[in-house]
Amino acid sequence: LRIVGGNLNLKNLDANCETIERVRGNLNIRKSRAYNFKNLKEVRGNILMSKASVNEVDFSNVKIGGKIKIYTDKL
Repeated sequence: LRIVGGNLNLKNLDANCETIERVRGNLNIRKSRAYNFKNLKEVRGNILMSKASVNEVDFSNVKIGGKIKIYTDKL
């Protein structure tokens, strides 16, 4: 899976996301153990994530069309 044509919902999942390069909608990783976004280049929508994951995932090299929205969720 390299390109997702819409929203990608990984909520409540454990997922290695190494192959994902583009998400053309929102990326939802709330309450998840999603990791390894090293090939992710673009998210056209928002990134939704739990506050507990903020220091575990690096989106500094990702072009984000929306915002990073952080929620206080319990993992």
